[in-house]
Amino acid sequence: MFSKLIRPRARTIFLSAFVGSTAWNMYNNEVREPLLPPRAVLTLDLETIGVTERCTDNVEENTKMLNIDTLTKAINKAGEDPRIQCIVVHMGKAKGMNAQQMHQLSGALREFKNYGRTHYDPKVGGEEGGGVEEGGEMNEKGAEMNEKGAEMNEKGAEMNQKRTIVYTDALDTPSNATFFLSSGNIRFLERTGGLPLNFLSVEATVPYWGGVFQKFGVHLDFWKRGRFKSMGSTFLQARPSVLDAHGYRYWMQDLADMNREAILENIPIVKALDGKDMVTVPTRKILEGLERLEEKFEAYKAESLRELGLVDGVGGRGEVEKMVKKLYPKAVQVPINKYVKFVSKNEEKLHREKQLENLMGRVAVSEVGENEVGENEVGEKESVVEASYRMIATPQVAVVRVGGGITRGRKSGSSMTLKSSDIIEFLKKAEKDKMVK
Repeated sequence: MFSKLIRPRARTIFLSAFVGSTAWNMYNNEVREPLLPPRAVLTLDLETIGVTERCTDNVEENTKMLNIDTLTKAINKAGEDPRIQCIVVHMGKAKGMNAQQMHQLSGALREFKNYGRTHYDPKVGGEEGGGVEEGGEMNEKGAEMNEKGAEMNEKGAEMNQKRTIVYTDALDTPSNATFFLSSGNIRFLERTGGLPLNFLSVEATVPYWGGVFQKFGVHLDFWKRGRFKSMGSTFLQARPSVLDAHGYRYWMQDLADMNREAILENIPIVKALDGKDMVTVPTRKILEGLERLEEKFEAYKAESLRELGLVDGVGGRGEVEKMVKKLYPKAVQVPINKYVKFVSKNEEKLHREKQLENLMGRVAVSEVGENEVGENEVGEKESVVEASYRMIATPQVAVVRVGGGITRGRKSGSSMTLKSSDIIEFLKKAEKDKMVK
């Protein structure tokens, strides 16, 4: 079949796949590389999409679960992708996520939102003012133009900056929604949400209540329970800056000022040890005090949190959708699991193309003789690779054009589609028969 396509005079065989608006058909004719719109907003709903260390081969299950490393890699790629303008994260209940995964994902989101500004390359703004001999008037005009140019550069950097919008139902523990809120440019909280004060464990309260106790001169430490100490205490002690950077500690200091008497009344250990440099506070005492304080505090409701600046807006999905459409009127919302698939398929496509290119390069180079090596454009002796590519460009080249793409299945769905195994077998046979140089 292939011998009929090759002229006897052919010096080199060059295979090219006709690639249209879709990518190569890697597996079968129905699977195509997903296309992205020119402007896109990625959406990550952690109530419907779970994050795990590994995924099974079950396709249905993988639509609901994402590998943490694959997800963070896709977010990093989105930072480099000019089409991706924003990531919207609905925290809710992050099912299946442990503390390490939350920290890794929130870190990737934080890098994404900083990518646009840190990688913005502003053009030189304004024109330089004239020299002294040209007069002060020219210098003043030049300085004014430089100021305008600098202002335009600042606006360009602001427009180029990518955003992360995070919204959640409630602020419950530092190992949950607060990690993601700290990684967002814009933070939304449901109207019925709030900041509960009786957490599940003392480790979860420290990044919040550290600011309160600090106001009274008390340093919080963890009560060692014999040989056992929870993982949460180690995790939060190692990474307290996640919350500190976003003002939670200082907000709780203000809360301590507003409710000083209630705190002293309900947590006696604070009053008794007020003013000392360091003290170990038992878990039981703090939890008992927090349970009594919960009904006394009113500042942890959603509207109050917005007024205090802890969150930027109050509302649910509807309010967030309106804001996203207002900020990005021409952008299309794309679920992040589809973008993960896009990144994975694109990397696989490039890998397959490279494999085929390397194979064809070896076949083409295999019989380039010394007498066929000439000089390149700069007058230096050609390499064997340069000579082979020059030969490919000559009229004596037979080109086999594959119109339908390349697949690796047992049977292709189109007569115009070649299996990659057929191409490899053909190239090896052509090389053996000395049909290809």
